[in-house]
Amino acid sequence: MFTVASKEVLLDGLDRAEKFRPELGEVVALLRELLAVSAGPHRPALPIALDEARRRLIAGEAILRDTDQVVDTGVLAGLERAVKGILAGRYRRDIPQEAIAAEARRLFLRAQAWTLAEHLGEVDTAPSFRCPVCGGEPALAALSKPDGKRLLLCGDCDTEWLAPRLGCPFCGCEEPSRFGYHPGEDPAYRLYSCDACRHYLRTVDHREQSEPLPLPVESWLTKDLDQAATAAGYQG
Repeated sequence: MFTVASKEVLLDGLDRAEKFRPELGEVVALLRELLAVSAGPHRPALPIALDEARRRLIAGEAILRDTDQVVDTGVLAGLERAVKGILAGRYRRDIPQEAIAAEARRLFLRAQAWTLAEHLGEVDTAPSFRCPVCGGEPALAALSKPDGKRLLLCGDCDTEWLAPRLGCPFCGCEEPSRFGYHPGEDPAYRLYSCDACRHYLRTVDHREQSEPLPLPVESWLTKDLDQAATAAGYQG
């Protein structure tokens, strides 16, 4: 089963994040604007027949194979214009077209994931290390209450899904001796690293939090944890 947080859930999470971390007010404001774009008039239509999407999901295949991620050029162009306007207005300088195009593509995939989640509902699937919607790699992991099951958040489309508790999501290594654990100042946050492939994954332990934030919000607001990992030679 996979889920995609709704616009309302994400906005509530941003409001709560801003209350306990007011220094992130400017970042939160930017994220609200981007969220409004991805949930607004530029949302793409359902990209694949529901029966085929359900079949792929049950079979453990990514719903949106590369050949199915056909971009509506009109929608993508609208997203690029909106992203360019938001970033230029915030930073008062020219933004590289590559960065604008990449963000627009992420918003497009996120909107496709939302659309699929709305139409498919709950479908039982086996735990996996790759995103069941687009096949992307995780950007964040969460250990859920109360049993510590591991959830992963896709770095491309914000889909959340259940993953195996043990193992590296990037290379599949299951040797505990190859894994590193790097706690943060807050006991709810830590980094896990894999010496087999030199990847790391930001992780939040919801068992340490009274009111966990939505995973996309956690991912947006914990990017500072990347610095220690990249300095040590790991990649996300």
